[in-house]
Amino acid sequence: MDNRDKLDSLDNLKKQDYAKPGFERGRNCEMIHLATVYPPEDIFLESVLKQAGITVVKFKESIGVVEGICFGPLAEIKIFVPKHQEEEARDIIASLTTIIE
Repeated sequence: MDNRDKLDSLDNLKKQDYAKPGFERGRNCEMIHLATVYPPEDIFLESVLKQAGITVVKFKESIGVVEGICFGPLAEIKIFVPKHQEEEARDIIASLTTIIE
């Protein structure tokens, strides 16, 4: 395999990454705050949204994880999704709320 073949295979790998569902790299994507939750709700909500092909980004205070804080403002986890997936994500959360009630 010469250098040109190696470069071609790298290009193909990059193209495969962009083809993944919910993959946002290289895209100017505005993120919308979807919800603020506490552990372990964040793990459940993230997995449900990712199963639906929705990209999820979580922001949390690092001290909460280090100190094992499970409630209050230091334990809050803010969940963000791309703006173009917001409606679908809100529909999923609404259906989860209906199931739980």
